Amino acid sequence: GNRWGVRVMLEGKVEGRFILDTGASVSQSSKKMAARLKIKSGSARVVPVSLAGGGVVPGHAVILNEVDAGGAAVEHVNAIVLDYTNQGLRDGLLGMSFLENFIFEVDAKKARLVLKKRSVAP
Repeated sequence: GNRWGVRVMLEGKVEGRFILDTGASVSQSSKKMAARLKIKSGSARVVPVSLAGGGVVPGHAVILNEVDAGGAAVEHVNAIVLDYTNQGLRDGLLGMSFLENFIFEVDAKKARLVLKKRSVAP
């Protein structure tokens, strides 16, 4: 289909397959991935998450220390650990809380996500 999988290294130690989702304002992690990262989200702020197919599920707001997609790394990325289990989710969604740090494009012919770091004004 029109889903793009991206290999992501989280916290410098755990690799996952995330779905590229430019419509997600915040990156999302599955419960399974959060467990692999040893994230204890139970005490984190509960936030409602709207699903693409409709409906709302609870999630927990967290900050990931580092998210790296192919050498393009961002520190302190806002994310949500979903309480919802979705077989199609893989390990998570790579949303705008990561992507906003880049000028990005999808090269469909080469099946590649191209990320260029945004320059910071002096």
